[in-house]
Amino acid sequence: MKKVLFSFLAVLFLAACEGPVGPPGRPGPQGPPGEGVVWDVLFFEVRNSGWTNTWAFSSTPDGDFFSTVIHIPELTPDVFDYGAVMVFLEWVDNGVLRQQPLPRSLPVRGLECFENEYGVEECWEVAWTEHFDFEYDENGFLQIFFTVSDFKYMDWHPGTRHFRVVLLW
Repeated sequence: MKKVLFSFLAVLFLAACEGPVGPPGRPGPQGPPGEGVVWDVLFFEVRNSGWTNTWAFSSTPDGDFFSTVIHIPELTPDVFDYGAVMVFLEWVDNGVLRQQPLPRSLPVRGLECFENEYGVEECWEVAWTEHFDFEYDENGFLQIFFTVSDFKYMDWHPGTRHFRVVLLW
């Protein structure tokens, strides 16, 4: 029985592969146009008062972070499920508009000055890193986080920041 089955399959296999490939058939009818990628670009300004300071439990005393929540009606459940959200930090540097995608970590240097017990102002250079990140939900809310590493600011806010949000679906 095995010999008969093997012989049948061998003949079928060899008979199916004979001759050169024929010419291609005629093109079919034109299909309906596809949707393609749809996008929306939105711009937001978060003023200094728009940031909320939150203390988070952490193993270091630097558990503070700032965040802001932006409602974006265009961030629909379809965009959440089938699209993508990109957020860019925008700023002007020497008259040139610049953008950088989030997440972003930027080393920063500055001067820290205070008046000592003798009434003399003392200053020294300090360095830290600023971190921006974001998350979004299916209800159309975008939350942007700002964290400063290395030390904790007292009575300090991130200032006014500009963001560009790109929705793709």
